[in-house]
Amino acid sequence: IIVGSSLYFVYIASAFGTTVHVTGALLFIGTLWTFCTAAFSDPGMVFDREQGTIEDGSERDPLSEGTACVQCNLVRPRGATHCYECHMCVLDLDHHCPWVGKCVGRKNKRIFNFMLLFISFLMAYIAIIAGMK
Repeated sequence: IIVGSSLYFVYIASAFGTTVHVTGALLFIGTLWTFCTAAFSDPGMVFDREQGTIEDGSERDPLSEGTACVQCNLVRPRGATHCYECHMCVLDLDHHCPWVGKCVGRKNKRIFNFMLLFISFLMAYIAIIAGMK
């Protein structure tokens, strides 16, 4: 992303006006911001929850809330899946993304989709401007 956009600003956008620079810079900043946010956010990892009591004082059955994960040795809630790349259970696991270096799950799926949108707009914008030159 950085190399391609840098080459765009140096070789292609220099032939156009300020509007092209500003639009390209905004798309580039949006792409970097969403990428960094997706890469450093929690995807919804499941950690060992307290096995205490419910408010009425009765003991709760841990397996009534989900299934046991043999790899993590914990009870994961419904909708959680074990990621074999991260070695963690993640809520609503979509996939493990090698580009951001982590899982895409319940808590970071929205920002991941925005990142894909920004990357798509940036690459289409660069292709259109490069074709006009």
